[in-house]
This record gives sequence, C-alpha cells and structure tokens, in this order.
Amino acid sequence: MGDRVAVVGAGGWGTALSLLLKDKGHDVFLWARNPEYAELMSRKRENERYLPGVRIPDEVKVTSDLSIIRDCSVVVLAVPSHGMREICGKI
Repeated sequence: MGDRVAVVGAGGWGTALSLLLKDKGHDVFLWARNPEYAELMSRKRENERYLPGVRIPDEVKVTSDLSIIRDCSVVVLAVPSHGMREICGKI
C-alpha cells in the first residue's frame, strides 16, 4: 500500500488529484473547507460543483476535519492562491 495522503482543497484540481493518487495505490483523504459540502460529496460520491459527472471512489475519504493531516505522510495543497495563506496558517 502507498502513503497516506491528504489532499487539502476539494475543488476540481484537488478532487482530480485525489482520484489519481488513489489509482496509484495511496490511502487518500480529500479535505473540503465546508463541512456540509464535504458531507454531500461523501454521501453522493461526486463533486457536483467542481467536477460533475466524475465518481469519487469509496476508498477516497472526504472530510472537513483538517486534523487528518497529522496521520498523513504526504500533504498536497490544492487550494486557490488567494486561500493559501489562510490554510497554511491553519495547518
């Protein structure tokens, strides 16, 4: 099994990266800023807003809990540049 990877940012880019990393054998967590949207993505297994029509496999864990990065050996930041300072401060 590959690394435990956190993809921080559940836009189109972050979602696509999480799928690619899962396909490479990694244990992937996809972090979304909005708890309600994270729950919706987790339930529907789709990012309807930013990557409609693409299924998120059950193996990709969608969460709004940023503490998941503590248990990951790799953290991928996939947030827009205007949000980078804020998210790095939280990390």
